[in-house]
Amino acid sequence: MKKKAVRGFGVIFKNILNDQFVATKAEILKNRISISEKNCLSSISNSGIDSLPFNLDIIEDENLSLRFLALSLYHKNLCEYTHEKKNKCLTIHELTIVNISVLRTLNYLNTFQYIYNDIKETNLMLRHEYFSSSIIVLEDLKSTTIFSRTSSNPENVDITPCFVGLWIHKNILYTYTNDLVS
Repeated sequence: MKKKAVRGFGVIFKNILNDQFVATKAEILKNRISISEKNCLSSISNSGIDSLPFNLDIIEDENLSLRFLALSLYHKNLCEYTHEKKNKCLTIHELTIVNISVLRTLNYLNTFQYIYNDIKETNLMLRHEYFSSSIIVLEDLKSTTIFSRTSSNPENVDITPCFVGLWIHKNILYTYTNDLVS
């Protein structure tokens, strides 16, 4: 692996063996966030839904007390894409693609009893430069929760308050509809 760049989420490496780029994040071993993300992805693997991430791998280094996540590297996120546009707005066509992709993905996650709690433009990744029906990938599944589990930590769903239902803002626990309603 050869280090190529540093971004807000982690470091981008180029795999010398197969000439592919990957993104990596690091976390302290005692932190279990990446494990819940890996569990969610492994339980929904082979989904046929192209708006879910793939190639997630976890490597633990006990000497450094760190866990590394290897992720697919995407073109850019929706926030970056929008800010680069001249008018800083999405077209109706682009917005329709984003909405349909997100709703299909949330609906699919819900069939596996998962609730996605972090809808925001920086977690909507673009596979490539041109908009098409398979461009959007819903990234960062670490905040997903399961229907049957109650959360004793309301902050878990306060990650992106401008994108979730209003009942979340006063530390009231969420309902199962919060991701679809938002």
